Amino acid sequence: MGMQLLTTGAIMFTCATGGFLAVSRAAGEPLAFAAAGAQASRAPARMRFEVMDRNGDGEISRQEWRGSARSFDVHDWNGDGRLAGDEVRTGGRREDDFEQADHTPSQAERYMSWTERGFATLDHDRNRRITSDEWHYDRETFLRADRNRDGTLDVTEFIGGDMDDDRGDRFDDLDVNRNGRVERREWHASDDAFVWLDRNRDGVLSRTEVVGEGDGGQGVPSAGREVTVVVDARQRWTDAGLDVRAGDVLTFSSRGSIQMSNDGNDLASPAGSRTGRGASKAPVNAVAGALIARIGNGAPFLIGDRTSVTAPATGRVQLGVNDDYLEDNRGDFEVIVGVQRRTSLR
Repeated sequence: MGMQLLTTGAIMFTCATGGFLAVSRAAGEPLAFAAAGAQASRAPARMRFEVMDRNGDGEISRQEWRGSARSFDVHDWNGDGRLAGDEVRTGGRREDDFEQADHTPSQAERYMSWTERGFATLDHDRNRRITSDEWHYDRETFLRADRNRDGTLDVTEFIGGDMDDDRGDRFDDLDVNRNGRVERREWHASDDAFVWLDRNRDGVLSRTEVVGEGDGGQGVPSAGREVTVVVDARQRWTDAGLDVRAGDVLTFSSRGSIQMSNDGNDLASPAGSRTGRGASKAPVNAVAGALIARIGNGAPFLIGDRTSVTAPATGRVQLGVNDDYLEDNRGDFEVIVGVQRRTSLR
């Protein structure tokens, strides 16, 4: 391997393969990294979703994709059924014209431009920081971009850099098995971003870690949002990922069936036990197995088969099943939850 000094302050390594590697070097900087640079020259070019590229052609087909169909469509910018070019380039950004999009863009996707110009559009007070009050979009996107978690976005965080945080994907798109958490095999972005989001270091990403918890000055209200929540019958409370204010209207569309004991006939729908039995130590004095909710750490209340409920308090929405012993339960409810902001009456 030969070495040639360049007048531009870079070092050019000529490898046995005939390829070249340029390494930036300031004047007087030691050359101890030369061997590392040579090793890097033999490594394959970095690309997004590289672990899915089973045939090594630098593209990701639908057959290779390990994720939801919605998530694939989010990343397939030109709608050609494969991920290639800028779609798999680390730091690549899609065009802003969504009129021809091959999927239904989120609000942030449709109106967001991750550029200096886009930053300036949101930075209303021109202080080079975007606060939650200036942010027009969903909390999840804000949290994904806010790398130092100070509740504001500077221009570097906004534009993004080498860390692939996959801010185009929503939690519900990533949670393929719909167990209420994102595991490493479901994560599409860089390992650094996964570790950064995994605040409790348990090796999985909860909805709270990805979407955020409470307003806390770091997010935006949940009004107008609608999410799908899988309520595991063995788990006391499942985070719905929504924050409400007292008086807001929660809407529900629920389906599914759970088994509440080893008796195969001991079944319940979101409305409750098919036999109408109760559970003496259940959180709510109502039929066993029914869908229930609570706001923050407040008192649980019955949802059942109702389609709307007025939020009795301000805080985070959590869902569960009305049973006193959960370990022998099986199954889950699938619940679509929405929030309609309270309005003043004249």
